[in-house]
Amino acid sequence: MPVTFALSYGISFAVMTCVPTYIFINHYRDIIGAFNPSRKKDVHSRLIERYPDTPWWWYGILTVIVLVLSVVVQVVYKTQMPVWGIFVAFGLALVYLIPTGSVYAVANLNSNVLTVLGEIVSGYLIPGKPIVMLIFKFYAYTGLSQAMIFASDMKLGLYMKIPRRTLFAAQLTACVVGSLTQNAVLLWMLDHVDGICSEKQPNGYTCPQGRVNFSSSVVWGAIGPARLYSVGKMYSGLLHFFWIGALLPVVTFFLKKRVPNSRFLRYLHWPLVFAGTGNVPPATGLNYTSAFVVSFIFNKWLKGKYPQWWAKYNYVLSAALDSGLAISAIVIFFALVFPGVNLSWWGNNIQKTTVDGQGIPWKLIPPNGTFGPATWS
Repeated sequence: MPVTFALSYGISFAVMTCVPTYIFINHYRDIIGAFNPSRKKDVHSRLIERYPDTPWWWYGILTVIVLVLSVVVQVVYKTQMPVWGIFVAFGLALVYLIPTGSVYAVANLNSNVLTVLGEIVSGYLIPGKPIVMLIFKFYAYTGLSQAMIFASDMKLGLYMKIPRRTLFAAQLTACVVGSLTQNAVLLWMLDHVDGICSEKQPNGYTCPQGRVNFSSSVVWGAIGPARLYSVGKMYSGLLHFFWIGALLPVVTFFLKKRVPNSRFLRYLHWPLVFAGTGNVPPATGLNYTSAFVVSFIFNKWLKGKYPQWWAKYNYVLSAALDSGLAISAIVIFFALVFPGVNLSWWGNNIQKTTVDGQGIPWKLIPPNGTFGPATWS
């Protein structure tokens, strides 16, 4: 594997142990208190009680429907995914929901690494089946991601005092419409965009995330983790990230007790350190440096120099830029890309001349060479 790809797996191993450890030792009282029915409710919770609650059986029926559909899809399409694998995948999502959701609530960072954990579990339990591995890991990853997004919407609805049943109906409708629309657009683009997912696609529709998923299906599904990551194998050194991720939050926790006035320790957040690199690959240094520059300008310079402007417009501007990007992407695609209009100028071409844009590796594979051994035992 390329160094970046291998290192990204090691960091994901650290996130798997770092996030639960950090959340438990720093927020276990909050977690226990959340399950206490006699706890004192804040003003938002008291105000929302004016509206009728969503019955638990609504969620129960929805859960049963989703599980049944998941099983039916595997049987009808003969994916070789065992039924018990579906329940294991959703079980992983359930275990990581509170730790990952807590980091998401505090830092607005998705530390969901169930893609990698799903690859490990499926690679050992269902070896030699790349398609099954992809299905398993995406059931786990998507299950957790959707749960966090749902909880995030519920949190916003609580602050906005939106009736809970109305919010439930809106979320359910959005999920159904969004799923159908997304798949329809994907199938349409695969049939109508020339050269889609090829390296030389002129408009940048190269499907980088799809390439990463293909590579991971080979590594974890076809070859399998037992041949790569078990003790004594080629990448077994990456297993050290498991104990590093678990140990660092504990050490930092006790150092804060000894040095309570340290600003560095107070702001040191290990889940952010490790999970912040979760988009590599396919993200490159260009993506991270751009994000750093924008964050420094708005959350450091503007916040310090114009705090009132920042408080009033910063997050509104962020939402506006996100919305503008989505709308402009649709307009540009149908107005320029789909009709075949080619706009060649410096702003469109400069990134293609960089090392990142050309995908130039640090070291090349020698003639007739391979990554790792030529045969697998």
